[in-house]
Amino acid sequence: MFGRRRKEKIRAWLRRRYGSVPSQEQEMKPGIRAYWQEYERDLPQDEVVDEITWNDLEMDRIFWRMNTNCSFAGEQELFKTLHHIPKNKDNLDALEEQIQYFTEHDDERERIQMELFQLGKEENCYAIPAFVSGIGEQKVRYVWLFRLMQLVLLGSVLLLCITRANQAWILLGLVAMVNLVLYAVEKGRYEIYLDTLGGIIRIVRLSKKLVKDKTTVISGGKSIREHVSKLEKLTHMVAALQNKKRASMSGDVMGLLQDYLFGITLWDFIQFDKVIHILQNQEACFMELYAHVGRMDMAIAIASFRQSLEMYCLPEFVSPLCPVSSDTSNILYAEGLYHPLVEGAVGNTVRFSGDCLITGSNASGKSTFIKAVAVNVILAESIHTCTAGAFSLPDTRILTSMAVRDDMMKGESYFIKEVKYLKRIVDAADADRFLICVVDEILRGTNTKERIAASFAVLDYLADRNCLAIVASHDVELADLLGEAYERYYFCEKMTDDGITFDYKIHEGVNDSRNAIRLLEYMGFPGEIIRQARRYGSR
Repeated sequence: MFGRRRKEKIRAWLRRRYGSVPSQEQEMKPGIRAYWQEYERDLPQDEVVDEITWNDLEMDRIFWRMNTNCSFAGEQELFKTLHHIPKNKDNLDALEEQIQYFTEHDDERERIQMELFQLGKEENCYAIPAFVSGIGEQKVRYVWLFRLMQLVLLGSVLLLCITRANQAWILLGLVAMVNLVLYAVEKGRYEIYLDTLGGIIRIVRLSKKLVKDKTTVISGGKSIREHVSKLEKLTHMVAALQNKKRASMSGDVMGLLQDYLFGITLWDFIQFDKVIHILQNQEACFMELYAHVGRMDMAIAIASFRQSLEMYCLPEFVSPLCPVSSDTSNILYAEGLYHPLVEGAVGNTVRFSGDCLITGSNASGKSTFIKAVAVNVILAESIHTCTAGAFSLPDTRILTSMAVRDDMMKGESYFIKEVKYLKRIVDAADADRFLICVVDEILRGTNTKERIAASFAVLDYLADRNCLAIVASHDVELADLLGEAYERYYFCEKMTDDGITFDYKIHEGVNDSRNAIRLLEYMGFPGEIIRQARRYGSR
């Protein structure tokens, strides 16, 4: 617990932090991923943002951009949620209710944040989901032996009380020595889990506080209240184990004496075994409490994220080819769309009614634009928030092929990896769930002639599938080959006396201008290089 002055400082810090951009990105702790890795196992593949897409879109950076969570549970819930694009959208309604509540009730938000802050971000607590999932493996070994030795100890004490013979004293001493050795050998194994169990009981205790709230958004309703009642006994048992450990580590003579006395009885092992059994029987109940606490923290972080944005909107989910006006249909519509990581980003408005090819010169903004589209698909379906003035889309999964790299460890070249990335898109395009696939510079890892031929074949195949393909390419020849099968858009530059400028706006049609040589010239490359490049380019 914090003192009054400490609480006021924390509350003031939380106020300053809410609605602001987090100061810096951090290194992703392995523990943050642990909850998602446990959760992912039970999900269908088409509800998962795969690692290729996650890395292509730099979603770790998106996570840190919105991570103002106060607790380990909130961080894990946000990371998990950003990876999950469920078909059922009911969870988004519940999330939106929480976000709106905390947006409108500052005092309640700060009160809950103070509770979450005390829950903290201790490193070992990130292991709680994996610990609970594998709880059966944490059972005390040889618990039957410890129970037997407890009975033998009790029997020797009773024998001493009855006879008071020397032999009884010897028997009691031998039993005590055996138990003390067993305790010394095994205590380290269970004590390493006590810190994790400490995080578990903090979750239960916080949930107990929350269920007393009259607001369902905070209390979680009847089911959460029932889960708390089933796990309340657990908190007392773990607290007793923790108190004993703290006493033994204090260096106090009485604490050490207590540790040895309890060690002789083997009470710690029996108590720990009971804790494990309770958790094993109530695993689903506890994980629901864990998710409830994490979702509340995450909802506040999303509310803060929205507050920090120049503009945001709630997505609208429509059926593919849903009419926008009497004579126009669309699959994806975005108004003023921008990338959340780009400061001072230029917004773009688009209405994609079918597959599209985006051409344009270097550095003109096409790659950033298609990333903005893909990122907002994920944000729409995971946290019900888009960085745009309006955004509508169908229920969809999302796959990308962008930031391809050689894999020296596997001996795979750039081109081999790129082909594998595209193959997973082609396979998913034949699935039942609609797919939005975003590709940047398709098949750039091979020569021009084969690249254009193969790219045309792949894109022509996708045109007849259950997907929306959004492809950025320098190869303007693809526009002629694909014909009417793909809508055409482009980004471009303007040459001025001061050099090359970009408006970062998307335009309809095709622009076959090339600026690579002009960029070399603008950056001050030697004239011999520029002349040679132009001679070769004119051939």
